Amino acid sequence: MKKFYALLFAFFILVCVCRDYGELAAFANSPKETHEPSLKRELSPAFTMTSQLLQPSGYHEDEYISQPHKQPEPAQNAVHEGSNKSIVTQPDESPAVQADENVTANGDNANDAINYIVVPRFYNLSVGKATEYLASYGINAKPDDEQAGADAPVVVVSFFGKWDDENFYFIPGKDVTLKVGGVPEEEQPKPYNKPHKAGNVAYLTFDDGPTKYNTQKILDILGSYGVKATFFVVGTAVERFPGRAKEINESGSIIGCHSYSHDYASIYSSKEGFLSDLERWYDVVSGELGEDYACTLYRMPGGSACARRYAGYGDIMAELEFREMLVFDWTMSNNDVWSRSKAGSLSPIDYMKKCFIEQLELIDGTGKPVIILMHETYDATVEMLPWAIELLLSKGYTFDTLDNLPASYLQR
Repeated sequence: MKKFYALLFAFFILVCVCRDYGELAAFANSPKETHEPSLKRELSPAFTMTSQLLQPSGYHEDEYISQPHKQPEPAQNAVHEGSNKSIVTQPDESPAVQADENVTANGDNANDAINYIVVPRFYNLSVGKATEYLASYGINAKPDDEQAGADAPVVVVSFFGKWDDENFYFIPGKDVTLKVGGVPEEEQPKPYNKPHKAGNVAYLTFDDGPTKYNTQKILDILGSYGVKATFFVVGTAVERFPGRAKEINESGSIIGCHSYSHDYASIYSSKEGFLSDLERWYDVVSGELGEDYACTLYRMPGGSACARRYAGYGDIMAELEFREMLVFDWTMSNNDVWSRSKAGSLSPIDYMKKCFIEQLELIDGTGKPVIILMHETYDATVEMLPWAIELLLSKGYTFDTLDNLPASYLQR
């Protein structure tokens, strides 16, 4: 009897083992579950597309954008919700941008992802051509002046969205305004308190130096024509290439301040930040030029259009006026900052020459001072400089430095 129960028990164990083995085999051959979330599955196609679009190289989004170089983090209170202010496009800058107040810092709409209309950037178009160009992308743009003719130049494009080095990103359904003409009367800089010199005068200016090689090359070219220029130098570059600022000064050209750091956020967010940067610049430059050196010229990194977006702008301008420093933007440029990305089939030098001629024709005879922006950090600028000087001479221009202008010149 005991043998019978032992055999029965053994049989029961065998049946259990076989059943468990079958379940394990079935589990091993079945698709495995994963608890790791699939990002692609969780994100909607619209959001995935938008997230790729919103992060182009050099991307920055803010209320008004016009500076093509290093982009700042804006001051929080620099954004005016519900407004649609614009700034005048300076020759080598991009049109103004008004960002939608519902767009977050990452570019995502507070409620839904934004499908931007992507439009390759454009420059120097008339009202008719700009309207036609934008219409080809389904964008309805209107001039701010209904009486403006089709050939009137567009100086500002005001829209909701953002830009990078290659494209504009329009928010669909938002107004796009083409502003025509020059600076409005109420925004004109203070009138000069003494007349311009007789004849046409050109003011060559070079930003972002000094440099290791190009500074001396530019000085040699200027010297060969008997021309003086204004060099807006950066303190960190003066430190990096000692002796160059002294060479500029001894050549008879003029040195102006272009900040120590060229860091928008640290310079423009407050008067204290600005003064700290200015003091560091003075320490570096006076170390080469002597303790009694006094600078009377300032050019804001990115131009005044960029500085206006920051909370400290008003206090900074008041401080510069208190120190009797003149502040200068520019009225034309050789567009060297775009000489590779916008040249198309042209060489960088041919592109710069084309822009130089076009912008000179626009400003010639307008009564505005011909203040020419160039950057000594571009080799092509050095190469095209003799051509530019000879062109200006052929048109009857003489040359001078900005310290001989009696008042600041700022774009709107």
